[in-house]
Amino acid sequence: MTITQVFHSHAKTRTYTNELLGREGVIVAELRNGNVALVELDGDPWVCPAGARRWSFEQAAPAAEAPATMARDAERASEEQA
Repeated sequence: MTITQVFHSHAKTRTYTNELLGREGVIVAELRNGNVALVELDGDPWVCPAGARRWSFEQAAPAAEAPATMARDAERASEEQA
């Protein structure tokens, strides 16, 4: 997945907006009933914003749509790892 917005995310995440937008990553977990996605960024930790590979992002999609999208991304990630 590509990070395209962080408007609804936590303030700490929004602090790194410029560094996060356009980055690629994989959803590794769903939090808060599918409203938040934990994303692991591609690349080495030392090139990630604040040295952190995993960031949480609030989903802007409607609640019914977000879990399906995140489940699809998680399924793709598990297939790639296999």
